[in-house]
Amino acid sequence: MSRNSRDIAAFREYLEFTGKLTLDLTLYDMEKRETVILHLPYTHRWHVKYRNRTLARFYKFNEWWISQGRPPLTLLTLTTYQDGAHSREQVGGYTIEESFEVLKTSWDKLRKMLRNRILCRPFDYLWTMEPHLKYETGYPHLHVAIAAELEDWQKEKTKTLWNDYRAGSYEHGAQFEDSCLDAKGDIKNVGFYLFKYLGKGFCIDPEQMSPGELRFNAQLWKHGWRQWGASRGISKAMKLDYQDSDRFRFLEAGVSMTGWETTFREASAEQKQAIRDELEAWVKL
Repeated sequence: MSRNSRDIAAFREYLEFTGKLTLDLTLYDMEKRETVILHLPYTHRWHVKYRNRTLARFYKFNEWWISQGRPPLTLLTLTTYQDGAHSREQVGGYTIEESFEVLKTSWDKLRKMLRNRILCRPFDYLWTMEPHLKYETGYPHLHVAIAAELEDWQKEKTKTLWNDYRAGSYEHGAQFEDSCLDAKGDIKNVGFYLFKYLGKGFCIDPEQMSPGELRFNAQLWKHGWRQWGASRGISKAMKLDYQDSDRFRFLEAGVSMTGWETTFREASAEQKQAIRDELEAWVKL
């Protein structure tokens, strides 16, 4: 914890500060022909609103899975070396920051090998990242749902590659579930099954986080690491449905708190003129 105490302190300050902020949006209502100001909670990935939107996306993944005929999903867990004696003996040990980087770059390489040399075809996947909490280290690991059923030799090749990348050991670095998550299993909602691996990563109150969760989330915040991702096809299917409306036009956005406010974005002169032109055109009709 002492090694990352500054990062954790800065992360706590960020959550405390943003918890006091309000997002202020100024819009023009084209129907009522008046300016509207909205005051909304300042939302980031640790906010409950973000958690709810993300959960909705994972339910969309479940809809995609059903629409594809419930294909078999093989669950792969990818773990890196940490900073214990065995890890130091194998690779010199990894700090938690190094572990995040190793996990990302090694998964990128493994994903390309799965496509080009192991499955030998493009494939869909969804991954989530969570911290190791058994000993409260906070080191990251990935859970990857692969929309395919891998043969034994393909699993062995995957484990060997992960070891060759010096990301994690052959025995524990890349682990597969004994059976695929397929339509014959008892998984009623695959999206929620994967969403649960995000754990308490969306908890906004640091007082509710364990030491390992604090270390993990401080690194997510410091370096902007993503906590989940998907192949292009699944990402498209997981987009939320928003109703398009021509009623409102953007004018200004800012943030505020008691005794302080600032504007960070404003409509251009051309955009404001376009609003006036549109209103004049309606008057002439």
